[in-house]
Amino acid sequence: MKVVMASDCAKRLGCELKGPDKRIDSFSDVQDPRRTAVCFYSGADFDCNRFNVGKIGLLLARRVMNFPSSLTYVIVEDPRRAFVELQHFLLGDHLHAAESRISRFADVAATARIGMHCDIGSHCVIGDNAVVGDNTRLSAGVVIGPNVVVGSNVTIKANSVIGLKGFGYVSERGSTNLEFIHLGSVKIGNDVEIGALNTISAGSIGDTEIGDDVKIDDQVHIAHNVKIGTRTLICAATEISGSVRIGSDCFVGPRVSFASSTAIGDDVFVGVGSVVTKKFGSHIRLVGFPARSLKKED
Repeated sequence: MKVVMASDCAKRLGCELKGPDKRIDSFSDVQDPRRTAVCFYSGADFDCNRFNVGKIGLLLARRVMNFPSSLTYVIVEDPRRAFVELQHFLLGDHLHAAESRISRFADVAATARIGMHCDIGSHCVIGDNAVVGDNTRLSAGVVIGPNVVVGSNVTIKANSVIGLKGFGYVSERGSTNLEFIHLGSVKIGNDVEIGALNTISAGSIGDTEIGDDVKIDDQVHIAHNVKIGTRTLICAATEISGSVRIGSDCFVGPRVSFASSTAIGDDVFVGVGSVVTKKFGSHIRLVGFPARSLKKED
């Protein structure tokens, strides 16, 4: 971790430093501060009379009340986001390995292409003609199927399976279930995070697509032909059936279910446990079973 001055942190955030300059080398919770650590307060007003301000290294807050001259702080619009930006500033060199590492227990196909500065964990499997971009980290047990394309700066956590055949059969009463042969694969953009124990199925004809800067929590299932737009967040235990379309800048809460071929537009909030059974437009909030809009749909 870098060791910097509080003034360096303020400069990084594009803000003015208030109070004396200090050495900063760590992070802490505002309820348990340390004299050389950054902490943040997300409430409207930080009242110094309610906290042990004598031990605070650098405070990030929207507004500070009753502050002593010894307090070092920065006024920011979103303290939590500013805290995370400083994490990346101070910890950036630590988060990305300087050299690529491929575990000797990984199984990487000879035709696969691995980018620079990647970290491929133990018992990972990377299939034929798969592509893994630069600065990508695959935790233990990740499976990347054939022809999958994974972008740069991607993190895939333990035991997730990407790009194997989805669940597709043609059925007729009294006849054998006939397998639908999947011809597509999976395309994952840049700066994506995929949690542990996820499945993302290969497309049946075209590709399943995950846009840039999408973040997916643990234990999520994404079926064949799904398209997810940029910057969307998907929480744990969500199930997305085949051929669903999810726009950009959406938030999908825990345990949400999407029926096959449904869709939501951009900037949609889907509440916890909702079941989406039809197509919806953009800039709305969805809740319930079946999901309904809390305001007029576009």
